[in-house]
This record gives sequence, C-alpha cells and structure tokens, in this order.
Amino acid sequence: MENPEINKSKESIESGAIKKLENLSVLVGPHAKLLILSVYLNLKPASVFQTQFTDKPNEILDEITDIMKNLGLYSKVTTSEHFQDSSNLVSLYFAISKDEKVLEKIGVGVRNNEYHKKQGEYFGFPESATEAFAEKELLDINPDTLPPEISSEDKKFLFFRLSKKSWQDEIVWLRKIEDKVKTLSPVIYEQIMNQK
Repeated sequence: MENPEINKSKESIESGAIKKLENLSVLVGPHAKLLILSVYLNLKPASVFQTQFTDKPNEILDEITDIMKNLGLYSKVTTSEHFQDSSNLVSLYFAISKDEKVLEKIGVGVRNNEYHKKQGEYFGFPESATEAFAEKELLDINPDTLPPEISSEDKKFLFFRLSKKSWQDEIVWLRKIEDKVKTLSPVIYEQIMNQK
C-alpha cells in the first residue's frame, strides 16, 4: 500500500513543475509544452522539442531539466551553437520519455520505411499517420488546405502529419489530447490557442 503522504508530496512537486512550465513562455513555446504534457499524461510514449536562447545556457538547461525530472520524465539533451547577427544562439534539442529504454531508441537506425514506422510508434502517433508518413500518403501540411471539418483548435494542436485515408480518426485521437491538456493546464491550453 502506498503512503498517502508520499503521493501528496509527489503531486505537489508535479503541480509545481507544471506551474514552472507554464511560465517558461520565452524559452519553451506552447507547442513544446503540448508535447511535454502529452508525454507526462501518458498520451505519447516519447517526444522531442527544441528551444533556442542567447543568455545563460547552463541555468536554462538546469531549469528545463529540473521540470522534466519533477514530472517524472527522462530527458536526453543535445546542443548546438550558431552565430547569428553577432549573437551566440544556443539550441537545445530535448528527447523526453517516461521510459528510459524508449528514450535510447529515438533517432537510432537506418532511415527507411520501417525506421519511420518505429519512430512513429515511439512518439505515439496514430498508426495510420505513421504508416502514411512512411508511404508518403499524407495531407498537405499547410493549415489552409486541410479539410474544412478540421477546426481551428485542432489545427493549433497538430503535431504530426495527417494521413489522407484516416485523418478523421486521427483528429478524434488529437481531440482527446486537447481535452486532457485543457483539464490539466488551462494556462498552457490558452498559450497554444493564442499562438500564431
């Protein structure tokens, strides 16, 4: 039997981490927050996101890594530096998962159809979308050319390419994520809805 005090403490730590994530407006955009919460809520086994900045890379890395840890997520980080407009731009690429073994498999392998299907499985995309990606049977990525049945809210939440054959089912799946994110963090939901 689990100790209720430990559970209460864990919930408090996770709640604090979500509040910190909500406030990382400059460093981690709404789309990345959506991906983080999707993994945290067990809606996706893993995800990747990127953030860029020019100041205090170690402090920022520590802050983001601390949030991931407090949400119970493993993270793998790679960095790259760019010189742009005489400023040093640092990019951090995060791969995150609740399962360390899945995290180790992200991005590994020969890039063929089977690779894309396996990566789609790790990222928790609908199987129909993953197969369509491997077979290049996708809807156009431009939001203006998507079928009119796809709402503006759905378009804001899209983080994968829709298949030509099963996009209706994929949108139903996506709406479950929308609802769960809205329930867990109305702040992040609004940030996603207000992004351009």
